[in-house]
This record gives sequence, structure tokens and C-alpha cells, in this order.
Amino acid sequence: IADTRVNTSGCLDVCERGPAFVIYPEGLWYKCETKEDVDFLIGEHLQQERTAERLLMFKKQRNLPTVA
Repeated sequence: IADTRVNTSGCLDVCERGPAFVIYPEGLWYKCETKEDVDFLIGEHLQQERTAERLLMFKKQRNLPTVA
């Protein structure tokens, strides 16, 4: 996918919620538990440029944890 970079990170302080993905510049937090979830996220958000609503970790994307 053009103009996409994947980085590993340290703790995002949301371990109790499951595997976390944060996509910038939008700053949207997603939770993906299966390969199918990851495939859906890639297709929906990265390729189609739409928010993958069913995978949002926080339904209201305000006051989110800060990623250093």
C-alpha cells in the first residue's frame, strides 16, 4: 500500500482491551483479534479510506491514551 509505514511500538497502555492498532494521521485506535479483522482493517481503512467502525477500540475517539 503506497505511503504506508508499519512501526512496532512499546506498550500502548490498553492491554486489557486486546491487540491495538493506531492509524495516523487520523489517530484512530482499532482492536483486531483475528487475521480476518486485520484483513478487514487493511481493506476498509487503508485501501478504501473509510473508518472500520466495527473495529474501533474507542467509540468516541476523544481523550485517548497518548502514544509516545
